[in-house]
Amino acid sequence: MKLEKIVKITGKIELKTGLHIGAGNDSIHIGGVDNAVIKDPITKKPYIPGSSIKGKIRTLLEWATGRAGDSNPFATTKDDDPIARIFGNGSNSGKYKVYKGGPTRASFSDCQLSEENNKKLEEIGYTEIKTE
Repeated sequence: MKLEKIVKITGKIELKTGLHIGAGNDSIHIGGVDNAVIKDPITKKPYIPGSSIKGKIRTLLEWATGRAGDSNPFATTKDDDPIARIFGNGSNSGKYKVYKGGPTRASFSDCQLSEENNKKLEEIGYTEIKTE
């Protein structure tokens, strides 16, 4: 297998509602705070991890192809599975067949705030705390 070319796709993500990355705690007490917002350790500004974007796109493709109800969508049994070909198959437990079609073909970068939104949010605050 040989790399023949790299295609770079860029875009903007527009949030029209609140966004939460990650899973909440198993128990949230009344008045308690849910899972903290993911922030850049240096700038302390929120961002969307590339792994979260990759997982969301994979999930949307699985929904579009009718695989969303699989008990383990990563456990493909076909070596020509197009989703596994693009995103890979992380199953190394031996319980599921590992996709043998080569390495992951998609790489996703973290999504940082645009300069415009960074300036707006600098004034009012980057995040809000939602309590239960």
